[in-house]
Formats: sequence, structure tokens, C-alpha cells
Amino acid sequence: MSNPPVAQAAGGDALPENPARRRVLLSAGLMAAAAALLPWARMAYADAPAQASPADLDAFLGLGERLTGRAHLPPDISARLFAALAQGNRAFGASVTRLVRAMDIAGVDDMRAFKGSAVDRNPELKALAVSIVSGWYLGYTGTPEGLVVKDDTQFITYTGALMFEPTRDVTVIPTYARAGTDHWAVAPASIATD
Repeated sequence: MSNPPVAQAAGGDALPENPARRRVLLSAGLMAAAAALLPWARMAYADAPAQASPADLDAFLGLGERLTGRAHLPPDISARLFAALAQGNRAFGASVTRLVRAMDIAGVDDMRAFKGSAVDRNPELKALAVSIVSGWYLGYTGTPEGLVVKDDTQFITYTGALMFEPTRDVTVIPTYARAGTDHWAVAPASIATD
């Protein structure tokens, strides 16, 4: 019969190795590390955007079309708007569903019927509807603040912002050249065509 392996202590004394003790110490160390990371994991989960299913994104796109009075809005911009508005709000999808149901019950098919409706009188639902419409028209969510490094704005789109749509046929979107980069370097063929 062989003797169990021994380890040498710092002072030269031999200590018997105990595999069960190592497992206990290793388990305790892993549990302490996991406990130290738990608050971080909770914060990361709370700050993570709500995971939207394709059905949620379709419903949100339909809601955006109802609220803006547009027959067809770009699904990719709608998905970005959903993600921005849902930032840090894991109940955002449920809030969207509540707004859609409230609009259905109140018979609100577009914003012309919104004013004075039961949805308009509900501050929470009205604020949600306004934030969605605002995101579509401005191309961002949140409130930009000047002269600060960070605010709560989330960029959604620039050229796709609906605020540019009414004058798109006669004015260019600021900072964007309608005919492409450096189009002004070549003289127009005629005044009638440019």
C-alpha cells in the first residue's frame, strides 16, 4: 500500500494532499467569483434591449404606419426605432401591445382620430404614441442636449426621417447633395433641368 502524496509547506513541513479539500476550495472560489459577477449580470440584463420577435416587429411597424398615416414604412428603420425605444425597458413590447389594443378598442385608425380619444386621455399610452411618432419624424429618440458629452438620444435614421418628406421634391436634405457628391462642380445643362 502506498502513502498519499505529500506537499511541502513553506517552512519545510510536509502537508498531506487532500483532493476533497481542493475541490471544496475550488468550488468556494468559483462561487465567490460568480457572486461577484451577479450584480453586473443583472445590470447587463436590465440594460439589454428587449428581444423582439418577428411578430412584435411586424406589429410595431403596423403601429408606426397607423400613427404616421403612412401606408408603407421601411421595416429596417422600424426595427431600429423599436430597439432604441426599448433600450433599458424590457416591458416595451407589452406596452406596444397595450397601445395597439387601446387604439383598436377606441377605433383609432390614424392620428386624426387620436385627439380626444380614450387613448389620448391616457397619459402613459399617449406618451408612448408621441415617442413613436417623434422617432419616425425626427430620426432619433430621446432629447439631445447641447454642450454635453452624453445624453439619452439614439440615432435611428437621417435621410429616412419623415420630417424631410413634405419638401423632398423641392429642397435637399441638409448636408446631402441631391445629385451626389460634387454635383455642383459641373455646370448644369440648363436651368430648366436643374
